[in-house]
Amino acid sequence: MWRALTEDDLFSAMHKAEIAAVRSKALADGQSDPVAEVIAQVTMMMREAIRSCRDNRLHPEAAYLPEAAMLHAVAIVRHRLGTRFGGLIKGGEDRLEEYRRANRYLDQVASCAQAVERYGAEESAAAPQPAPRITARRRHYGRDDQDGI
Repeated sequence: MWRALTEDDLFSAMHKAEIAAVRSKALADGQSDPVAEVIAQVTMMMREAIRSCRDNRLHPEAAYLPEAAMLHAVAIVRHRLGTRFGGLIKGGEDRLEEYRRANRYLDQVASCAQAVERYGAEESAAAPQPAPRITARRRHYGRDDQDGI
């Protein structure tokens, strides 16, 4: 299932005090709410990684990601908000490792090593598994070579 990453997804991984601190800092500086902006940036980055693998097909809605990618998207959004407003979001080694894991996931998706859910009703299963490919220009067998098969 593909869907948009929401602030509720982010809230599930952050303390409300952290979100309130980020928003109050941004509004104090006269900026707009940074959460929606960072979510949009991370969504675009993740869709580009998915698009990099020729076996993947994206949902036509620009804000949609596969459900399996949401956990990684949240980790990246949280990290970016933390670095943008340094110190307001307490990271710790666990959160830093989640961020690193999310980036490894993106690298694997982009290199076709990690399958993602393909968009489309007829292909609701994961992306196709690797299969052998014949790359020779000329077939080395034919009707006469198959002994009646």
